[in-house]
Amino acid sequence: MALPPSYTTINKAFSVQIHGFEPRYLAPHPYTNQHTLTLARGPLIYCVEDVDNPWEQDHFRNVGISIGSPVSEQKRVIDEMGERYVGLRATGCIRRMSDWSHTEPGLAPGFTVAAEAPKEARELTFIPYYLRANRGGKGHMRVGLLKVD
Repeated sequence: MALPPSYTTINKAFSVQIHGFEPRYLAPHPYTNQHTLTLARGPLIYCVEDVDNPWEQDHFRNVGISIGSPVSEQKRVIDEMGERYVGLRATGCIRRMSDWSHTEPGLAPGFTVAAEAPKEARELTFIPYYLRANRGGKGHMRVGLLKVD
């Protein structure tokens, strides 16, 4: 059967190079008053999950990243499903609010004291959000982490 002239048949394997999939930081509009950063790669949004970051016990609420932190890519496979994906790694930090010693009355620990709270550097592993909760863990996850200047 002859195909219409607008179709092309390809008899050999080929690959396509698509650019624009470099990891990048996303921040919400300033009017939202959300001082967070999210990692994305191409059209995919990434999250951190306790399966890959087992030290986390509080849903990543005191974990921050800086927009200048380098991000590396890792090709990974989910053992149970055999699905391949690209994970991201970046260095972040944990605010140690229990060690915070700010004494000015009326100020509660929060984002405004992020620069003053003691920090501990941590290596963070990010996965595409669509894979969230498919690999075990306790459910500790976050997409937008604190923006650390």
